[in-house]
Amino acid sequence: MSVLLSPKKKNVYLDKINENLISFFRYIEKFNQILNELSQFSNGATVHINDIERILGNNNNDDDDDDDNNEDEHENDEQRLISHYEKELMAGEKLCQLNENLNISMHDIRQSW
Repeated sequence: MSVLLSPKKKNVYLDKINENLISFFRYIEKFNQILNELSQFSNGATVHINDIERILGNNNNDDDDDDDNNEDEHENDEQRLISHYEKELMAGEKLCQLNENLNISMHDIRQSW
């Protein structure tokens, strides 16, 4: 004997499937949101890393014209040393910013999950 379901009669199994699908799509939406946040963080981190590479790269071309001047070699060494420390300081600041952004992003992701 077959049972015909009237349109007004609830189907418990279909309701449960719909609930599960709604829940599944919420998780997918949240997952996409987190992926977007990670993508934004990755782009920001890339900018910081490129800045650090630029800072630590060879920027000695500016000093090439000064080599022919009558400056003391000791002064040139001091300038190079100061320049080196300035580069390290700038790179360190960029690394701190990158670390801070990482911590904020991870906190935001944990909160949203």
